Amino acid sequence: MIMHDSSRAGARDRDRIQREAREWLILLESGRATAADGDAFREWCARSPEHARAFSHCRRVWSGMGEAARSRPDNVTRLEERRRPGLSRRAFLGGAAAACAGWVVMRSPLDLWPGAEVLTADLWTATGEQREVVLPDTATVQLNTRTRVDLRRRDGAVTGLVLRGGETEVTTLPNTPARFTVSAGNGHVEARGARFNVRYTDDRVRVTCLKGEITVAHGRDRSRLRPAQQVVYNETRLTGVTAVDPQRVSAWRQRILVFDGTPLASVVEEVNRYRPGRILLMDEALGRTPVQAYLSLDRLEDFAALVREVRGATVRDLPGGVLIIS
Repeated sequence: MIMHDSSRAGARDRDRIQREAREWLILLESGRATAADGDAFREWCARSPEHARAFSHCRRVWSGMGEAARSRPDNVTRLEERRRPGLSRRAFLGGAAAACAGWVVMRSPLDLWPGAEVLTADLWTATGEQREVVLPDTATVQLNTRTRVDLRRRDGAVTGLVLRGGETEVTTLPNTPARFTVSAGNGHVEARGARFNVRYTDDRVRVTCLKGEITVAHGRDRSRLRPAQQVVYNETRLTGVTAVDPQRVSAWRQRILVFDGTPLASVVEEVNRYRPGRILLMDEALGRTPVQAYLSLDRLEDFAALVREVRGATVRDLPGGVLIIS
């Protein structure tokens, strides 16, 4: 089939309007929208019936998302009250032995969490869990799903974190005597009076500045980031500074996952971080199919319906939270 220029232009316009509708949805559900944002949104809806229909479709498909997010209980912990493993030596050794004996199971499609190494971390979250921890006179730390963190102390005070895996958003106080440091992999972030996001998954660290100014150090390389800027590094390389949309980086704080042209394989990988059980994608070609969606973390049961909308995809629902996509 040959698509004429006018048809391609129309498709581009529809994609743009849908993308803008999703961006408005995230902003309005975030609780950070201002009166000026409200005026701009009404003006955007009034531009054409397509604008209003696109936003209405977003809300209808993911209806109840905002209400579910607002109704969840707060999960804020002061450092003195943080969750401790609380395991006796016998229980810990027993758990470690079980983990060793069950190594094949731990690496099976179920990918059980947490393991013994997680339970020994100073701070950690379970699958789908998010927590806020207040470090007195230092920083506030938001922990995303499957995150484990160790605390760095000096003279009894917490001076930083070591992110062993997962994702965290840190807000540091401006008047601390020293910079707050977050280490991840073989690099670290230094900040004072700033807010930033650090994600450490798949042997890669992504650092995004959300407010203020931060410094990222990796070997001899150093990058200074301002709001809406990001760098990525692995064991050997630190990328250059790039501009990003901070609302998308922090969408998990509103318990929303944002997919905008994301390959289905990457979508499955991300959803697996939040969902008990395991989603298995059996078709490599299908995994390259781009997906555009907003998915509420409080309604992950919608994921199967979302995948069924992908052309050619079939989904089998098995016991234990296993979904097979083929």
